[in-house]
Amino acid sequence: MARRWLCLILAVLGVFLMVASVRLVLRGQKALSEAQLAESNESFWLAVDGYQQAMRAYLPFTKTSEQGAMGLERLALAAETRLSEASSQESRRYYRTQALEAWRRLRGGIWATRSFLKPFEDRLDRADSRIAELMADEILDSGLQEVIRGRDRTQLVADHRALLARDPSPSSVFALLCFLLLCGWIGSIFALIFKGFDREGHLQHAPFWRCAISALGCFGGWMICLWWS
Repeated sequence: MARRWLCLILAVLGVFLMVASVRLVLRGQKALSEAQLAESNESFWLAVDGYQQAMRAYLPFTKTSEQGAMGLERLALAAETRLSEASSQESRRYYRTQALEAWRRLRGGIWATRSFLKPFEDRLDRADSRIAELMADEILDSGLQEVIRGRDRTQLVADHRALLARDPSPSSVFALLCFLLLCGWIGSIFALIFKGFDREGHLQHAPFWRCAISALGCFGGWMICLWWS
């Protein structure tokens, strides 16, 4: 009886995960199609939004997220090309704003899809480098001495790279520990239900208390990990 209930619960969870995965893929494909259409119509801001949504709809072994990242990088490089060709200060500011936005959306997508897997890690250093250089140029063009504070372009780029290099996320080992504690808590609850009582619903003292202590310990450890992170 307990085994049958466990199989039913696992089947329900499997169906739920499958439905959620399909919805995520379809949402990503829809966002990608809208972004490609916007890019072909030269609607930069709509294209940036769509490509970032496609990128964030990440699932292993799917190409939608990768195409979203490629789209953002393509928009950023195109804006930088126009920036290098612009003659007026107003045009340069406009295209620099576009380039910064596209690189920042790419960087945000990289951080949003980070977990035990780091699918776009090879693009992070490039995005950080371009953001730092564009920000340095923007500060120098502004002429605000209270912001420049005597720094040249090289120093401004280095300062921005240092800010972007800060990693606020927990380590992979710490994240894995949180995940294992969560799984341990859920597993202990199932064990308490199926092992802590017999078929007639009578309490089995030794298994019940072992599972209860395990569940409390895993739950407490998980909450401490969430608080610490």
